[in-house]
Amino acid sequence: MYQNVENIPEGIDICDANDLIHESEIFRHRSGSLGLFSDIFRFKILLENDGVMWVDTDVFCLRPFDFKDKYIIGANSDDNGNLYINGCVLRIPSDSPLLDKLFRLWRHPEDALNFVPHNKVRLIKLLLWFGIRSSISQYPFAVAASSGFLYYMTRLKLLDMLKIPHPFEPLSTHELFEDKFKLEYFLKEGNYSFHFFQSLANERFIDKPEPDSAYDWCLLQTGEHPLLEPAELKPEIDITPGK
Repeated sequence: MYQNVENIPEGIDICDANDLIHESEIFRHRSGSLGLFSDIFRFKILLENDGVMWVDTDVFCLRPFDFKDKYIIGANSDDNGNLYINGCVLRIPSDSPLLDKLFRLWRHPEDALNFVPHNKVRLIKLLLWFGIRSSISQYPFAVAASSGFLYYMTRLKLLDMLKIPHPFEPLSTHELFEDKFKLEYFLKEGNYSFHFFQSLANERFIDKPEPDSAYDWCLLQTGEHPLLEPAELKPEIDITPGK
């Protein structure tokens, strides 16, 4: 961590994030978000620690992540059938060329010109023609996330490693906060967690989730807001599929 954080659950080992990437190198995307830096940071963790699994802090876990797979990368399809990847839960071998290419985007973002649509990087290309390099913060937000993953996984013939549908992010924001939720069906479908997309969940959702929605269910089981403070399932809650 870069700063002191309160309400950390028991059993968590705290490490100094400066040992991986110094805080002086933290950057924000041109939109103001730290999400792009977060992508680079998780790649660095995976590079330095073979076999570990990255899990976003806004992932609400419902069962052990007991996967033995070397690659754990989840994907879904949008309403138009286009595949997109979210690295909220991620494992990639430290010696994988995929990880090397994704992390390289930090220092060499011009690599992304191979796969980012021209209309989204027209100015960047123009500046590069004049010898002016743009930092990764000026590129499209998903450059080191979904679009980068799909491009490199295709070239490296790793698409068969994708877990589809996404077992850690099976519900959209709308489904999480507004639709009716049935735990038994959710678990039988092979899902492991919710991904709450904290940055997308506005106060209207958090303050007044729809009754019987997934977020409302989490609130009832934990007595706490999963997006506002650490939450743990009550020990008497049985989440065994079929029960």
